[in-house]
Amino acid sequence: MVGNIDVTITNNVTNIGVGNANVTLIRKDKTAADESHLTNDSGKYSFKDKPYGEYTIKVIAAGYNPPEDKDIYLRQTSFPQSISIERIPAKLTVVPDSLGFGENASDNKRSFSLFNPNDYDLTWFINYEECPWINVVPDKGTIEPISANTQGTQLIEITIDRELFRKLAI
Repeated sequence: MVGNIDVTITNNVTNIGVGNANVTLIRKDKTAADESHLTNDSGKYSFKDKPYGEYTIKVIAAGYNPPEDKDIYLRQTSFPQSISIERIPAKLTVVPDSLGFGENASDNKRSFSLFNPNDYDLTWFINYEECPWINVVPDKGTIEPISANTQGTQLIEITIDRELFRKLAI
């Protein structure tokens, strides 16, 4: 007996299909070669005419953490499988000198905006624990994607306490 294994790979936040994910089907008893394919734009791929038995599904997608392998037992003609995967968080590093808070700066405050160009929420935080003379408001948050109801941006303000900096630098 043979069946089809219909795999759908989705983003765990948006539940939208992830295209170009590499899906590998491994027959546990090794009576068949491993088979790998890319999902379509909707995150789908169908392994056709597979003999009934035990398989493992592995998924790799650019920009996503690899999910745990999924063990299945094919014993019907159509066997849908959904696997939800998590995006790798983005990391942004700002070099302190790039903010222009040097000795000759005339002010103690800078602001900038974070923009979310994605189709999913962007969760962010700023780690400044080693710099007690810096105050960041807000220092963490979630930016929703641009939509009719949101602008997809977050204003961040950074303030420097120069007196505290001088005291700690001595």
